Amino acid sequence: MHRLCGITLVGYLFIHVYTTATRLKGPAPWNAFLITIENPLIYAGEWLLVAVVAFHGLNGIRLILAEVGLSIGEPQRPIYPYKPKSLGRRQRYFILLLMIVGGILLAGAALEYLVYVPLTILGR
Repeated sequence: MHRLCGITLVGYLFIHVYTTATRLKGPAPWNAFLITIENPLIYAGEWLLVAVVAFHGLNGIRLILAEVGLSIGEPQRPIYPYKPKSLGRRQRYFILLLMIVGGILLAGAALEYLVYVPLTILGR
């Protein structure tokens, strides 16, 4: 899932650079582009982008901490039946914490799209 989100973000980066380059053509094409993207489907896509960024970023932090050994614990001799330490108690609590932080981020993004976006569209 982490890799899939990374590939999605790289794809979004290319789309973002291409669409932002529309501004180089002058104010008329840029304003026409802005009117085109004022669409509830685009806003839903932006919210999904926030979800992808939140997951990828928070999971990346978890993986970095696991890589340096902060959340896995001391290495032990593997004795059959092998129990992986990567999903030990500390890792599960850390994953739960990151899920809560991600939920808060997504709720904040949803609140913005449910409150700010309709006001912007109605204010037109």
